[in-house]
Amino acid sequence: MSALSSSTSNDGSFSWSIPSNLAESNYYQIRIYSTADSDINDLSDGYFEIYTVGEDTTFYLNENWESGDYSSWLTAASGSSNWVVTNTESYQGNNSAMSGSVSASGQYSYLYREIDTPSIGYARVTYQMLVTCEGSGGAHVYLEVQGNGSSTWNELFHLTGQSSYGWSEYSSTINLNSIATPPKLQWRIEGDWGDCSCYVDNIKVYQE
Repeated sequence: MSALSSSTSNDGSFSWSIPSNLAESNYYQIRIYSTADSDINDLSDGYFEIYTVGEDTTFYLNENWESGDYSSWLTAASGSSNWVVTNTESYQGNNSAMSGSVSASGQYSYLYREIDTPSIGYARVTYQMLVTCEGSGGAHVYLEVQGNGSSTWNELFHLTGQSSYGWSEYSSTINLNSIATPPKLQWRIEGDWGDCSCYVDNIKVYQE
C-alpha cells in the first residue's frame, strides 16, 4: 500500500504523478477515506494498470477488459456470434474478449475499434491472444488495420494451420504515414474446420 496524498480537497479531482519505482501490475486500486469520519471509506470498483513500455511513451489504448464495458468496440459475425467480454479465459485479471466460435469456411467473427492517434509517425500494438479449437480443428486469425475512410483492411498479423495455442504476446507496427488516420484495428477469426474461438487480452497501442 502506498499513500498518494495525506490530505486533499473534496473537489472531485486529484492529480498524481506516477512514481517510477512502482511495480508493473494490472491490479492497482484507489482507496479514499476520511480521517475525521470512519464511515467515509471506499475502494475503487475496478482495477487499473501501471505498465511501462519505454521512456516518454504515450498510450493511445490500454484495454484489459476488467471494467466489462466494451461499448466503444464494434463486433460482427457470419455463421457465428459476436465477440463478448468473458471471464472464461483471461491472461491477467478476470476478463478477456472472446470471439464467437467458428467451425467452417465462410464463418467469421470480428471485433474492431477506431484508435485516436497522431497522423504521422509509427504506432505499435501489442496484445495477448489465446486460440482454442476442439479436437484437431483449425482457424485463421487476423489482426488488420484500416485507414479512416477506406474500405480496405491491411493485414498486420495472420495465424493459421495449428489446432490450439496458449496465451502468447503478439506485436505489430502501424505506419501512420501510409494511411488516412485515425486508424481502425480489427481482430478477426475465420473458420476452417472444427470449432475454434479466439481470446484477446491486454491490448496496448502506443507511440513507437
